[in-house]
Formats: sequence, C-alpha cells, structure tokens
Amino acid sequence: MPAKSLPEEPIAEESGSGPTLASSVGEQLKRDVLECRLEPGMRLRLLELKSRYGVGMSPLREALMKLAAEGLVVLEDRRGFRVAPVSRAKLLDITFMRRELETKAISLSIAHGDQAWLGEVAQACERLCALAQRDAEGMANEDWESAHRAYHAVLGAACQSEWLVYFRALLYDQWDRYRRLWNRVADTGPQRDIQDEHRQLAMAVMDRDADLAVSLIQRHISASAKQLLNAPAMWFEND
Repeated sequence: MPAKSLPEEPIAEESGSGPTLASSVGEQLKRDVLECRLEPGMRLRLLELKSRYGVGMSPLREALMKLAAEGLVVLEDRRGFRVAPVSRAKLLDITFMRRELETKAISLSIAHGDQAWLGEVAQACERLCALAQRDAEGMANEDWESAHRAYHAVLGAACQSEWLVYFRALLYDQWDRYRRLWNRVADTGPQRDIQDEHRQLAMAVMDRDADLAVSLIQRHISASAKQLLNAPAMWFEND
C-alpha cells in the first residue's frame, strides 16, 4: 500500500521566533491532526511540513515532539514522524479512560462548583444547542465543533484538580479524532438526538444531581463509542 502523502492546502506563513513560533505551528499541526486533514498513519516528512507551515526545522521538531508526548504523533526509530494510527483496541481504551475521567470531573465539579460555574454550564449548553451539527452541505459545522468542545470542558472545569482537567482534555482530543473520522463514513439515516442528550446532562448538572449526571455522561459516551465501533473497518489500521 503506497505511503500517504501530505495534503497540499497552503497555510499562511507564521512570523515570530522561539517558543512563540513553535507554539503557533504546534497549534496548526494539532488542529490538522484532530480534524483529520493529516490522516491516521500519514508519514510526516519534515521538508513538506516546513514548506506547508512556513517555519524552520527547530520549531517544527519541537512542535512534533509535543504532539508525540500527547499521543497524536508517533516517532519511529530511523523512520521519523507519522500521525498516530487508529484501531478498535485503542478506541476501546480511550473510551474507558474518558468515561472514568469525565465522570470524576463532573462529580467533583458538582460538589465544588459555585453559581458562576453553573452559569457557564448553562451558557455553554445554550450556545451548543443553538447550532446545527452539520452545515447545509452536510459537512461538519466548525462553530458547533468549537461549542461542543467548550461544553464538555466546562462540565468538569470546577473539579479543583489541574491534573484531572489536563488529562480529561488529552482524552477528549484522542476521542474527538475518532469522532471526526466517523463523521466521514456516518450514514444519513436516523441519528441520536445528541442535542437533547446535551440538554439533559446540563440540566442534571445544574440541579446538582450527581448520580443522574454521572449516569447520563456514561450513557452519552457509551452510545457514541458504539457508533464509532460500528463504522466501516476501512478507517481502522490492521483490525
């Protein structure tokens, strides 16, 4: 099977130096990985990346090493970097850990969150539910994607644990890449009312009903995992 090559869509050249430049290219690289413009398993050739992102080798390598630490890119001996592959086994592992971390973060946030946090939950849910998940052409609505990420982040934001917030975000990124891939192969038949799931979860959180909120987030994640696992096998590597 021929190696995948880097897509050629141009990205504006960044200016700056040192950590600022590495952070900037890192954000662009991460976005391209999460949104699957750089597909799972794709070889990341440094010269192509240098031209695409308009940066030197030093900030580029720094950005790639950071993504490798986050599990989105892998560094292979004598072969360089490539986008992390996907598999059913990895998805099951990510699902289990995400369910554990989201549950803990929400439970602690309900226990410790103040009225301001509850207001943020309400606002995040309102913004998310006002948006369509797909645009008129059936493509992912990036405004919805951004609101969806913010909604899930705020649910656990009051947990009072920086490490829990950090690892929850890492797992969300891993999960979201699979969901983006699923969006490519999802059929157009009847779907879950995912917006209602979001409303019900937000209501349970705002009522400080921890047991119900935990049950709803677990069901929400499990239902999504079932959809992803039933996707065509073509987007899983070596399964």
